[in-house]
Amino acid sequence: MGIFDFLKSHKTTSKVNTITRYDPPPVDINAAALNANELSERDQLVLLLISKTSLSHPHTLMMRLDRCDFPGKPEKNLSNLVNSHLLYVSEANGFGDAVKCAVTELGEDFVKNHIDHAKIIEHIKKMQDPDFMLELVQVIFDRMIETSKDNIDTPTEPDRSKWTGKNFEFLITGDLEITSENHDDIMTPNSLEWIKIEKDNWPYYQVGQDEFSYSWEPPGIQMTFNEDITFQKAKNIADEIIENIHKTGQFAELVILESEKIYKF
Repeated sequence: MGIFDFLKSHKTTSKVNTITRYDPPPVDINAAALNANELSERDQLVLLLISKTSLSHPHTLMMRLDRCDFPGKPEKNLSNLVNSHLLYVSEANGFGDAVKCAVTELGEDFVKNHIDHAKIIEHIKKMQDPDFMLELVQVIFDRMIETSKDNIDTPTEPDRSKWTGKNFEFLITGDLEITSENHDDIMTPNSLEWIKIEKDNWPYYQVGQDEFSYSWEPPGIQMTFNEDITFQKAKNIADEIIENIHKTGQFAELVILESEKIYKF
């Protein structure tokens, strides 16, 4: 018999080392939303730490809070968060003690969309030893902001290479003062020859085989073209007109409108 063999005969399984894992509980969304709106800054801070760091063990969380603001008393915050359905015990030992906490789907949504950054920072500044916690939380907030920027879908420009005048109109916006005396000099292109004609008692500007006209709408000056003009030719004309307006010291911007969409002015 070996010197340590007697230990084998008395081997027992400790309840402390027996770990049971739990799935997130079902949530009453209406009740949860009501309680979530009443979360204190301290509750929000604890939820943030569990969501965004490795401080998911109640004992580890307690030690971290004690170091910066004794007594930390995280058990009170954990109870509030569990009752609000934002947090749940994901692992427990054989005695039923929480070993690890996790944030519910509702809790993650709260952290992402409703947590009050400014109030949490002010709460931390009032702690006894705030430096480490302040730096940690600021890094978390900075990462959350960067992540939200990365997740924003940037609208893609439509393919306008095959557009003709029936697909678009332009709107020239700005606080503009253009008189009848200088209208033709400003509102026509410089690099293309044009003539002014009248159709149905309305002035048109003819450029080669194409033409355009203006109408004044509440948001700006609407610029329409004949159906066959290419988008690029119309855009070149409009860009030169915007440049002419800028030369007068006025600001103007060209807005591209798609004909199939409805715009309310």
